[in-house]
Amino acid sequence: MLKIALICSHNGEDFIAQQVESIAKQSLPVDFIIVHDYLSTDSTREKIKGLSETYSNLSFVFFDFAKSACHSFLNSIAVVREAQAGSDYVLYLCDQDDVWTYNKNERVYGEIQGGAEFVFHDVIIADSDLNPIKTSFYHKFWEVHRDFVLPSLFLSNCVIGHTIALSSGFLNQLDLDFDERIPMHDWYISLTVLHRSVSYSFIPEQLSFYRQHSSNVLGASQANPLSKIKKSHRHGKALLLYQEFLLSKGFPTTTNLLRLFRNSLSLRPFSKLGFIVLTLTFSSYFKATRQIK
Repeated sequence: MLKIALICSHNGEDFIAQQVESIAKQSLPVDFIIVHDYLSTDSTREKIKGLSETYSNLSFVFFDFAKSACHSFLNSIAVVREAQAGSDYVLYLCDQDDVWTYNKNERVYGEIQGGAEFVFHDVIIADSDLNPIKTSFYHKFWEVHRDFVLPSLFLSNCVIGHTIALSSGFLNQLDLDFDERIPMHDWYISLTVLHRSVSYSFIPEQLSFYRQHSSNVLGASQANPLSKIKKSHRHGKALLLYQEFLLSKGFPTTTNLLRLFRNSLSLRPFSKLGFIVLTLTFSSYFKATRQIK
């Protein structure tokens, strides 16, 4: 089974070399490292070209558009799937700025060999210089057995995109058509896993560093209360549109905000419940103003 790492980059000049190096030096080697760059305007593309000279198993494609991180990943996954049609492989999704631990591939690949078609794992949350901020993402705020279930996953996503590994068997069944109502690719793929009862495995070990910096598309947390309110406002509109999209695809969710609120009551801890309730409040406002128009 081939082991393929897919990196989607955009203006990642400060971090991409370190990410590639961590993938290239695994205890169990990765067969191919594929970098898809989406309209970088810094020196990222020059660095990618240089890395391809250092690592013979690295290839790259440069795209002249960058709609969103979600679109980039769905597009890139589709490109890899088409190129690897008929092959047996595992695909690792990678951000440009995170770093693998030395044994990540070995641990994840072992779960795939054991029958899992979708694998994700815990991380160390770190600053831009990889100094640890939190030793675990799944501590207090998230709990996989509680949050990686329906209906909880309709409300919020507990899967970190750069930790995802997918088997080619699962990928061949995945609808990769982009829709602007999908907030992030990892959330959509994770919901598909549960909706289709795909075999999955969560590894509670910290197998990568989840770097937090000013250019993150999404971060692990926001301690500033104003930042949390702004995030819930963005999420409020996106959540309602996302439920409409999921319904159109046959997912057993709802746009009834009262039902979504009732579903949220099982969420813990209180800080998470508070965020969801605030998000649903903004969803209600968005829904009401849209109906008025």
